[in-house]
Amino acid sequence: MVPVKSLSVFLSKEFLIAALYFFTSFSITFFNKAVLTVYGFDASNFLTLSQMVCSTVLLLGLRNRGLIPNKELTWTSAKQVLPLSISFALMVITGLAGLRFVNIALYSALRRGTTLVVLAGEFFMLGKKTPADETWSVIWTVVGAIIAGAGDLAWSPIGYLLTILNCFVTAAYLIYIKKISQLTKLDNLTLMLYNNILSMPVVASVSFFTEFDFLVSYDRWFDSGFIFCFFMSVFQAFLLNWFIFLCSTVNSP
Repeated sequence: MVPVKSLSVFLSKEFLIAALYFFTSFSITFFNKAVLTVYGFDASNFLTLSQMVCSTVLLLGLRNRGLIPNKELTWTSAKQVLPLSISFALMVITGLAGLRFVNIALYSALRRGTTLVVLAGEFFMLGKKTPADETWSVIWTVVGAIIAGAGDLAWSPIGYLLTILNCFVTAAYLIYIKKISQLTKLDNLTLMLYNNILSMPVVASVSFFTEFDFLVSYDRWFDSGFIFCFFMSVFQAFLLNWFIFLCSTVNSP
């Protein structure tokens, strides 16, 4: 018989949010990989931009229906959110770019290092000291993930570099969510809206100058499989970012 206390943990809001984040993160990795490699869509920045546009449209729709606070968007808040937006743009750009060069198993193994970087970042940026037993459990988790992924090693220096860089900018993003949430007092979805609006010009510029010719010549825009994978990637990006915000506010990153 499952103890009542253990059952309450699995039914808690914190656990459910973490579980939703895990499954969404796992699922979107496969759809992103399918779009970028199976369908040869060599425009990861445009995929990132599409994800941001979709999230922004959904958030504005929720605001118009009164489902999230309809607070006035101000320049003061935008300046405070800017570091978060920069880290977000770098996170999605390096994440999708890295996924093009390494397989999913190795990508997931390297990404495990993010939590370790978060612990170090929280110590230096927020003054938060993580208990030794929790730190060691994270270290051994990272070591185990690397050992598990070692069998799938494929020599790709650029892939390793981008994925490791992604660990650091993702850690910065997670820390900034907590820090800027406390600073601005904005709710999660409004903070997401600021984040997307501020990030889109940067990503749009990068995509236009580096991927325009490819986008014009790509010949699988109307392939049903590609459309499905592209749509799932774009929609799940909104869910994933929302769950990241929720996790960062109710759980430790």
